[in-house]
This record gives sequence, C-alpha cells and structure tokens, in this order.
Amino acid sequence: VGLIESAFQETAASWPVCCDLPLRVEKHKPGQPLTTVVDKEAGKPASTRFRVLRTFADKTSLVLCRPVTGRTHQIRVHLSALGCPIV
Repeated sequence: VGLIESAFQETAASWPVCCDLPLRVEKHKPGQPLTTVVDKEAGKPASTRFRVLRTFADKTSLVLCRPVTGRTHQIRVHLSALGCPIV
C-alpha cells in the first residue's frame, strides 16, 4: 500500500491498472545506489497490478500494489512510468 502523487481513475475492476513495462538495473557504480529503468529493448519482463483504495482532495491516491514479478525497485519505477510517483 502506498500514497502516490496523482489520481488513478477508479473503476469497478478488482485490479484496474496494470503496468507491464520491462525493467533493467543500471550497472552499479561505486558510491551510488542501484538504478532501475524502463528498457523496452534490453529489460527483463516485469508486471505490477494497482488498485485504488482511496483518492484524496489534494490529488493523491492510496493504492494497493501487487507485483507479479519481483524486479528491483519495480513498484517505484512502474508508478513513475505511469506518471504517478510515490509521495
């Protein structure tokens, strides 16, 4: 469960929003954290499902996230790619 900086459209479906963008972990650089990016050519398959639990007046939403695969930083990167970064 996480708070995001945007509002998904709520629907009656159980998992109305899905993201299936492939992800690639950038090579680790000394002193730098791992970076995961969407890479449609060289990325590994990644799939995450999202369901809105509540939308707030300040245009944030509380969402339930269900990663189908288990890539590094998958939920954060998928939400960002959808234009809804974690707050």
